[in-house]
Formats: sequence, C-alpha cells, structure tokens
Amino acid sequence: DSDAEAEALVLQKERQQEQRSIAAYSRCGRTDKGVSAFGQVIGIKIRSRIPQQDGKGDPVEESTLPKNSSDRLLVWTKSNRDKSLNTKLSNREKKRRKKRNLSSSLPPLPPPPCASGGTTLAEETETEPKADVQPNDHELAPLTELDYCRVLNGVLPPSIRALGWCPVSSEFSARFSAKQRTYRYFFVKRSHGNGRNQLNLPVMQEALDRIVGNHDFRNLCKMNVGEVRNFSRLIHSAKIVELASNNNTNANVCYFEIVGQAFLWHMIRCIVSITFMVGQELEKPQIMTQLLDISTNAAKPSYPMAPDKPLVLHKCDFNNVTFGYTSQNLWSVTYHLENQWEELVLGTERIKDALRSLQEYAMIDVREDLCRFVQDYLAKAGGSRGRSRKNKKGKDIPVFSYLDLVKLLDESACEHVSEMLDARPIPDNQTPPAPTSTKKKLISWGKALQLMETKLSLTPYPKHHRDAKSHISLMERSKGSTYEDKVAAILSQPISGKKRQRFIENQEKDSINYGEGQDGEASKEANIRFYDKMTQLGGSGI
Repeated sequence: DSDAEAEALVLQKERQQEQRSIAAYSRCGRTDKGVSAFGQVIGIKIRSRIPQQDGKGDPVEESTLPKNSSDRLLVWTKSNRDKSLNTKLSNREKKRRKKRNLSSSLPPLPPPPCASGGTTLAEETETEPKADVQPNDHELAPLTELDYCRVLNGVLPPSIRALGWCPVSSEFSARFSAKQRTYRYFFVKRSHGNGRNQLNLPVMQEALDRIVGNHDFRNLCKMNVGEVRNFSRLIHSAKIVELASNNNTNANVCYFEIVGQAFLWHMIRCIVSITFMVGQELEKPQIMTQLLDISTNAAKPSYPMAPDKPLVLHKCDFNNVTFGYTSQNLWSVTYHLENQWEELVLGTERIKDALRSLQEYAMIDVREDLCRFVQDYLAKAGGSRGRSRKNKKGKDIPVFSYLDLVKLLDESACEHVSEMLDARPIPDNQTPPAPTSTKKKLISWGKALQLMETKLSLTPYPKHHRDAKSHISLMERSKGSTYEDKVAAILSQPISGKKRQRFIENQEKDSINYGEGQDGEASKEANIRFYDKMTQLGGSGI
C-alpha cells in the first residue's frame, strides 16, 4: 500500500492536487509491505486543464470532456491577439500607452458652453446612436487534458508506473465500486528430490475448491476487529496454474489465481499457507472446510503465513470503467519493464552458472567427507531412515551407521571414482581405519548430489515448511481469541482509549453507509443495495 500512497504524495508534489484532505483518495486493493500490485487502481480528485466555464461564461458540458490525454475539445477562449501585439511593442510605445492610461484615469474637464445655447459637443456625441459592433475577442481553441501518466512516471520511483486513466463521477470509489479483484501467488514446484519439497497439486486444488463461494474467512485472515466486523467474503474462483518450462530443469514455476469480490487482511497468504500444508500431505483437503466452519471452530489456530514477495494484486475489475492509454506511455512502460526483466534474467543465469560450476569442478572424497557429512546431517535433521530407533524422549533418531553409508554411497560411485580405498568391514559407530592407499576416492559434487537424491532422497532445496515429523495438526494447536473476545477486550478499555474510539467510529460509519439491522449488525439488504449502487459508477477513457 506504500506504493499507492507514494503516488498520491507525488500528485500533491506536482501540483495536480491542492490538498490531500479534499482529494477523495481511494484505492481498490490494499497491498502490504513486500506485496506487489500490477493492476492497482486509485481514485483521486486532481487538477484539470479544462475550465468549468468557457471564455463566454457558458458551462462546459461534462459529456464533452476529454476522456484521455489525446482527445481534443474546442472551447471558446479569450483571444490572445492583444497579448501577442503587446509582446511586439517597443519599450517606448509601452511607456506612451501607460502614460495615456494614467491620464485617462484623471477626472475630465468640464466642456465649454455652446454659443447657441444647445447641447455641448460631448452631449451631442453621447446622444448619437451607438454602432452595433462587437469586438471579436473570443475564438475556438482546441484544448487537451494533462498527460497525467507522463507527469507521474517522470517523478515516481522505478517500482511504480502509471499505465492509464479515465474520468469518473464524483461518487466513484476505487474500493467500493470494484466488481472483483484477482490475486496471484507464485511458487516453485520441484519435480524430483526430497518428499518434503514436493507438492501434490491435485490435492491442493481440491483444498482450493472448498473456499469457492460465500464463506466466513475469519480463520483464514488476520482479524482487524477495529475496522472490520463482517468476515464473509465471496470467492468466484480459485485455481493453480503450472507454467510451461522452457528448459530441462527439475523446477517449474506455478501460481495460485484467486478471484473474489473482496478480501480480508492477509487472507490470500493464509489460504496459501494452508494449501501448502495440504500439498505436502501434512494436512488433508478437508482442513479448509473445518477452518471455514465458524460454528465448530470459532477461533483461529496458530500457523504462519506464506511469504509476502510472491503475492501480486494482478487485476481489478469494474463494471463501467474503461481506462484510456496512450502509445507513448505504453512504449515507455514496456521499455522499463523489459529492462527490469533483462536484469533479472541475467542475474538468474549467473546463479545457474555458479551452480553448474560447483557441480562440475568441485571434487570431494566419498568416504572421508561425503559419508561423514550425510551422517551428521541426518543426525541434526532427526528424521528416521532405515531401521526404527527411539531416543530417551521417544523421538526417532538416525539409524544409518557410517558403514551403512559407505556401502550405500561408495558402491554406487564405483564407476565414477579415480582410485579405490581399502574396503575392510567397519563396525557400527566406530572410526574407520586409516586407508592403505594415500590416494582418495574422489567424485564430482554433481555426482554426489545425484547419489544423495537417488539413494537417500536428500536435496539442498529450500524448505519453506516443516516436515511430517515436526508438524502438529492444525486442529490440535493452540487457538487465539474469538471475535467476540476481541470486541469485549476493546470495549473494556477506558472511554478515552484510542482503540475503543476507533472501534466506535467505524461502527457509526458502517451504520451510515450500510444501515443498521434489528440485531445491531449491518443489514445484509442495505449492504447489497450499497454495493449495487457503487459498482454501477465509473467512466471511460476511450
């Protein structure tokens, strides 16, 4: 949301907006720090080049106003001929005219009396009929609206670009007039490797299907009790899209696409976090239904949200809003985005080259280094592999001895070695004897990764979630306070408390906007009428 706020501040800086308090600023989607937005929409009152009245004093019809920065409007304006002539006058002529204007401001002398006793010359001049001649001091001039996108993009930081604009009615709100919003959350799916990193996309989709419709999402968001008291939201669709891979890697980029009328605070990140647990088969798809059942689970269990950077506000849809674009601005924005894409792609290739270099040139000893490393790694990971064994606390501990690992990894690497070491039997949990040969059995780091993956399902891939051994079922975790408990805690504060005052103010604001029901809550019928009215507002930039 800081990006949209920065855009509003830039408008004020560029004198497109006089005072922020009267700018009627509104935004369609709230994006937290770290979250991106490609389709963000804001509504704001700003300065226009088109006057409210033309040069003759007639009002300019609203229907004739320019809808973008390219449209031209013919408006009666005062002629600039006198001004252009004044610029060509010499300084001597300007002084003479100025002196004449000063003398004309003095009171006139009385006229001499007429000898014939009639009217004076001045009186005769006044009594003569005036010629019906109007000076041509107005002309039709083509006016264009300010190029807001060009002005903004010239001063905004590189992370914010204005794409297009359109005029709307004064009652329009970018928040309440939106028909729906589309969010996308990107992630990487590994095709091979450790089972803790693989994601089961079909069961993830099954979990997402359960959130489609109108549900109470208080257990799938961060409850902002001070401002929100209705946690029901309508989700139109939710799906997972897997992008086609252009190279032969074991990682594919996918994204969630969730379309809804409106969303709660951190709602998308909470949904994604639960869906990842389902994809790792730590939870069943039915967990979504349980969390949406407020009558059974009135309090939210404790769980972490998904990271913020992969989340994007992809699009904001309106019923009657059509944005106007210009080729010049789209060319500039496209060039800017292509430049950013090129920098990121080059950075990605540098990292890939570093990974390939490690796998190709780095050589390690199988017995003295690789087997010891795997044994220590399994001991720290605490996962059970092979025979089952328990420690004093009843938890599984690694069971692979050094000899087991030598037999498993050394024999698998026989065809890739430079020299063989003495393969005498080594008792469990004992230090191996010194080799009979001074030469070591070396393999490349790439081959070592392949052995650990195929024989032990070990991969150095990022682990964003806990494994099955450390995972605690969501329904068995501690739960936070319910909505009613949070409200009671706010109302128990002193009358002068800021949270209590803000809570009461928001309740009164909701009562004005939506109307009150008999039970003191916002009436659903009034809520529907309010949104039906707001979603019909808009404008066109074409």
